[in-house]
Amino acid sequence: MDQKMGRVKQGLYDFYQLVEESGIKEFIKAIETLKTWQTEMDE
Repeated sequence: MDQKMGRVKQGLYDFYQLVEESGIKEFIKAIETLKTWQTEMDE
């Protein structure tokens, strides 16, 4: 994985953490979808 992609992924993981800490259930549900898509894109 190149350096730019690594930074993008880290930013995404940081965003996931912020959403989870927010406790906003609608956002948490949305990131679950993003996580599913991310798994498919990583393959």
